[in-house]
Amino acid sequence: MNTALIAGVDIGGTHITASLVDLYRGAIISGSMIRKAVQSQEAPATIIDTWASAIGSVLDNHAIPLHQRRIGIAMPGPVDYVSGICYIKGQGKYDQLYGLNIKELLAAQLGIPSSHIRMMNDALCFLKGEIAGGAGKGAGSALGLTLGTGLGSAWSHEGKIVDADLWRMPYKGVIAEDLLSSRWFVQRYALQSGKELANTRQLVDLLPRDPSIAEIFDEFAMQLADFIEAVLPAHPSELIVLGGNIAKSHRLFLPLLKSTLQEKNITVPVRIAMLGEDAHIVGAAANWS
Repeated sequence: MNTALIAGVDIGGTHITASLVDLYRGAIISGSMIRKAVQSQEAPATIIDTWASAIGSVLDNHAIPLHQRRIGIAMPGPVDYVSGICYIKGQGKYDQLYGLNIKELLAAQLGIPSSHIRMMNDALCFLKGEIAGGAGKGAGSALGLTLGTGLGSAWSHEGKIVDADLWRMPYKGVIAEDLLSSRWFVQRYALQSGKELANTRQLVDLLPRDPSIAEIFDEFAMQLADFIEAVLPAHPSELIVLGGNIAKSHRLFLPLLKSTLQEKNITVPVRIAMLGEDAHIVGAAANWS
């Protein structure tokens, strides 16, 4: 490869963000970022077209020659990240992509070989970026949890970052993601109020008019503390880093989370991610380093 400029891409349940990344500096090229909303339950062709439009615009805007185009993608699983086959099902996102080779579909849309696209679990990219230059900098071992449309998890230990794969861990009669993702907040508020909301952001916006929402965040804090207590023995860490859209509302749950962990005699520090989406994007691009 004869270029250090890589298109780093973060694909979430509701969006795609793409930027050019300078691998030599490990930094996003200023002004290169493009973000688009994604309707994750649309037809596959519609989803792929939205992804390709964002990524292609980033590369076109900086006149990267077609033969030099390399793309690193951070995306939630389950996905066969080597082959590109999507196995997401029943998570409220991308069900229509199940069984499809999204790497090949995207490459065809962009006019490049599929070998020019590398994919990695978004939680691994997140933690990799935060350890490199964010909240996890200097940590010898760390557990990263991304709290959003789904539950992502990565573990850094002895110089390696691996997928902790905790989203489907049996937890309180369901799986962990059912209690630690945006849909839990939506379902919990509907049960409490009879009102349907689209996401956690709407819940936070309603808080000044509905103080009972604070109780939902308290419940979440205690559930997250119980979860951390359950997973730490198998993932010993010097630090826990929380990211994702839910973590943006950390003022509503972090104090109770920390005090509950202290009551459990868990002294591992909990920090909120510093780099935001930049961590996913830089980490994804670093697959080409």
